[in-house]
Amino acid sequence: ARASQPSEEQISAVAQEIAEGHVPYVCFSIFGPRYKRLAAKLMYVKHSFVPGEGWARENIPGPPDWNTWSACWRTLRIVFLLLEVVPPEVLDNYEQYIQAAHLKYGPEAWFLIYQADVWMRSEEMEIIYRDLDRKYSLGGPGAVPHGFTPDRPWGAVFAQAVLERGWWDDNLHHKVFMYLGRVASAASVTNDETAQPALARFA
Repeated sequence: ARASQPSEEQISAVAQEIAEGHVPYVCFSIFGPRYKRLAAKLMYVKHSFVPGEGWARENIPGPPDWNTWSACWRTLRIVFLLLEVVPPEVLDNYEQYIQAAHLKYGPEAWFLIYQADVWMRSEEMEIIYRDLDRKYSLGGPGAVPHGFTPDRPWGAVFAQAVLERGWWDDNLHHKVFMYLGRVASAASVTNDETAQPALARFA
């Protein structure tokens, strides 16, 4: 769709990150379709349970729901395809993983789903990349899954990301179970201050 088309600035920014050897992470609070119109408007909601007071609503920068995240993702997907960075089926698998979490847990847990997505794309993928690169250095192409090569690594990294079950359990599923079960507060499951500085201000 025309609305999903990235701008020249967006394509150039991602291309530069890749050329410099960085993880091609973009923040969906400022990156998305028609971003010049929407950058200042993307906020998502976190509800914190305060004993004796009930649920308190807080607005935090980022896509407010699955539909907005998906629109941002489609723009990033087009950038990756134009740059021939990640195969379409790999991108679709990642999107479907995030969608499945949304369908399973619902909008109340969206802030945790998006938090995990941010941590995966901004932090864990760098670790996955280093691990795959090390295996390639030690054993060559046959030692690395998903067709990883040092000059075209990100398809393999995204493919492996979806399979990191232990990581997703620790950083998403367990947190959601504790939060929705009111065993843990929103602050306690978003207080490690790693990938989203904005979260720390509200934790």
